[in-house]
Amino acid sequence: MVLVLTAGCSGTSGTPEAPARPANVAAINPCDLLTDQEKADLRLKVDKETKDGHRRSCTLLTTRLLDDSSGVRMGSLELVLRDSAAPNRVADAKRIAESFQRERSANLVTTNVDGREVYQVGPVQLIGCRVFFQVNATSSLEVAPVTKPESKDCAFPDLTRQLAAKLPAPDPAPVRADRDRPVDVRALDPCALISTDRKASMRLGEGNPSTEVVRSCRYSTGTTTPGSLEFVSVSLWTSGAKGQNGETSAVRVVNERNAYEKRPDKSGVSTISDCEYRLEVTTATSVHVRSQVLGANNVEPACAAAAEVAADIEPRLPLIVT
Repeated sequence: MVLVLTAGCSGTSGTPEAPARPANVAAINPCDLLTDQEKADLRLKVDKETKDGHRRSCTLLTTRLLDDSSGVRMGSLELVLRDSAAPNRVADAKRIAESFQRERSANLVTTNVDGREVYQVGPVQLIGCRVFFQVNATSSLEVAPVTKPESKDCAFPDLTRQLAAKLPAPDPAPVRADRDRPVDVRALDPCALISTDRKASMRLGEGNPSTEVVRSCRYSTGTTTPGSLEFVSVSLWTSGAKGQNGETSAVRVVNERNAYEKRPDKSGVSTISDCEYRLEVTTATSVHVRSQVLGANNVEPACAAAAEVAADIEPRLPLIVT
């Protein structure tokens, strides 16, 4: 089923001039990508606008009554503008779409709208549809529509044309090379990420692979001295780095990559202090570094060790797609 969402008439005579295109996405408020009339035609209203570094988004919700089951309706719509020239971050539409396709085993369809490449991913469980609009090598628009009933494909022709017309003219310049970085966390060997020099300086020895919870590599120094590093692990997770259930963590920056520092809240007496750095990769994958130092009051040294390992492995991780 193709969902056709048509904008209403402007009510003016003649053919109105198309508004001038913005020079770049930095000049665009995502909540203004649809006009008031277009939002009314879709029966949507702005719910919230958020900004998270390179990522700005607008969430719109339906104005229909919950018990209105007539026809196909759009329950919500999220518009996400990405803009980043960071050397280890992906912001172009094609590679973001390929990441979503790869991690969710979804269909990917490429179309062309007035000279602009548009990538449709899905529909797939949990995320539904995602539509990515090419802008240039360092910026793009993501559109996440949720329909009731669920759409059978991800073609939204009228909505796509409306949004494409308001973006900067597409720039066909090639994106940055990946600099030989891997493209998928799941293909990494966790025991090959820490450099030989780092393992020697931290007295880690060779790691032991494990699949007990997730794929990981565990290192033990064998120390019995309080205040000394006892244990380090590197784990590959099929979940984002931010954590779940409203969990809050301090955000550190490791080589321009966000790392969420987790200091476990332990009650009672403990003989170790531990700290975890969760390095962002994509919204569905992350790499965690955990360290343990002997002694109950050595959280700072444990976090320093985790930060040291995180900085060492970061250049061998995939580019960031968030």
